[in-house]
Amino acid sequence: MSVVGPRPLPAGDVKDSKLAYLRVLAVTPGVTGLWQVQGRQDPSSDSYISLNVLYVENWSIWLDLQIILRTLGAVLAGTGT
Repeated sequence: MSVVGPRPLPAGDVKDSKLAYLRVLAVTPGVTGLWQVQGRQDPSSDSYISLNVLYVENWSIWLDLQIILRTLGAVLAGTGT
């Protein structure tokens, strides 16, 4: 497990997901990810899948640093669930 990366869906949900989500399964999962800092307001599985695919397709060190900083900000501010 890495610090930043998409968290995989439960096995039962993968069969119903889009084919684009299969790319997400090839990436090492992380403790935090794009959905955790950007998509919590919309907890639908479509939002979850699209943000994880967006992360995989646009991965960069800079994106990881932004996610880490936003995660730290949310933890220190006590926001989120």
